[in-house]
Amino acid sequence: MDAQVKAVDGEGYSWILYPSFDLWNAVMALKKVPPYSHIMVNPRVGELLPTYVPVRSYQSAPLTFVDWLTRRGLSYLFYTGEMTPDERNKLLSENKISYIFYGPEEKSALKTKAFYPGVFQTLYQNHEVTIYKVRQSAL
Repeated sequence: MDAQVKAVDGEGYSWILYPSFDLWNAVMALKKVPPYSHIMVNPRVGELLPTYVPVRSYQSAPLTFVDWLTRRGLSYLFYTGEMTPDERNKLLSENKISYIFYGPEEKSALKTKAFYPGVFQTLYQNHEVTIYKVRQSAL
């Protein structure tokens, strides 16, 4: 195959099977959050997180949740950056989301200039991943 599909960072999709150093460090950074915190994340990293860190992923492998298709649609819409403040707050509060994982898969969905600027507090950041803390008072 001559052409390779590129991710936002230009490295292709090898991070799905072989997490990069930055992606792995971000996963390990979640060891510092309270156990069983709820994390907004898309499916690929969502499958990885609970294996290595005691957290609950909003998205994971298909058939993990009875409402997986609904969750997939909502998480994709969330990561496009196009949700209204009311839609976003409802999604996060109803699902008890405390943290947002924003890595290569999540960045690839973005359709706006920036990902909800000024809304979330940055907890961890490297070249590839940002982890945000959801301000519960803002919900």
